[in-house]
Amino acid sequence: MKAMEVFFKFQEEAKNSHDINSKLEIIDVSVSYDGTWQKRGHTSNLGLGIIIDILSGLVLDFEVLSKYCHNCVVAGRDMGVDSAEFHIWQKGHADECDKNFDGTSGAMEMHAALIMWRRSISDCQMRFVSMLSDGDSKTFQFCRTIKYMVLI
Repeated sequence: MKAMEVFFKFQEEAKNSHDINSKLEIIDVSVSYDGTWQKRGHTSNLGLGIIIDILSGLVLDFEVLSKYCHNCVVAGRDMGVDSAEFHIWQKGHADECDKNFDGTSGAMEMHAALIMWRRSISDCQMRFVSMLSDGDSKTFQFCRTIKYMVLI
């Protein structure tokens, strides 16, 4: 079984673990959220946000953010980052580019949370209504701005 198939199975198992009326299309769940980086400090090029269902302990969603794409670096070096050739190549490469974040490394955790909360209903059919967190003040304060969020 492929990794994403297993992941989607976990989402379904987590949804089923909530003893709810099966007629509900969207359920309210309490989650735990945290983020991590490839390396310590404020210079990491890779960050990861993870949402875990508190009731089942299963991973509901994750988001990997990257400030780096090796193919872009090589193409930029070979073609010149200011060349028309590079810009044409980059447009064609956009769908497979590994770089999906332009902010600071410290902002990755907040941005990953925002992405996952925005897609929670459409992708998971779940509304993340309360969050247990490690107390990262920036992410905690940021999540307070999400309309239906209650923080624990």
